[in-house]
Amino acid sequence: MKITDDAGHGGSDPGAVDPKEVEKEDGIYEDEIYSEESDINLKAAKIFKEIAEFKGHEIIMTRKEDKYIPLYQRSDLANKEKTDIFVSFHCNSVGFPTAKGIETLYYPTSKNGKKLAECIQDNLMKVADTPDRGIKSRDNLHVLEETDMPAVLIELGFISNPAEEKLLNEKEYLYLLCEAVLNGVDDYARNS
Repeated sequence: MKITDDAGHGGSDPGAVDPKEVEKEDGIYEDEIYSEESDINLKAAKIFKEIAEFKGHEIIMTRKEDKYIPLYQRSDLANKEKTDIFVSFHCNSVGFPTAKGIETLYYPTSKNGKKLAECIQDNLMKVADTPDRGIKSRDNLHVLEETDMPAVLIELGFISNPAEEKLLNEKEYLYLLCEAVLNGVDDYARNS
């Protein structure tokens, strides 16, 4: 398959960030891990590219470095390249540290987008020890709405949850997730 591999956010748009500080025993506050969503997204997209190309897929990346790429350029690239599917990597965040889990988003009227989301989410839940937040239709996300092919946006976990943030910064964990995403893509291709 020819796949658009989108690392969400980037450059001047870091996405969700983890600005919290943790109080140490000596009363001094310091950040255990400081993460920007855009960095994790890019790491995931690069790992996905590596695994997918090894398995014979053709990958078109929307960004290869920490650079801001407007949303319309991402969808235009995918449409111009006539890729078979569009996969966008993201991390979730909320204002409290207990939220956790993985979810996959698709455009409401895209039946194939929904099938792709189901296949990817099913495979992610086979490898991740985190709540299954399911698949969700979203009609207000440019990269889902303006792409001509089935498209998904994957929220790999919560950067606002210290345990998930730590995992999302581990290369081995990202490999596990990206391999599951690719298995979902392959399941979708077999069943389409």
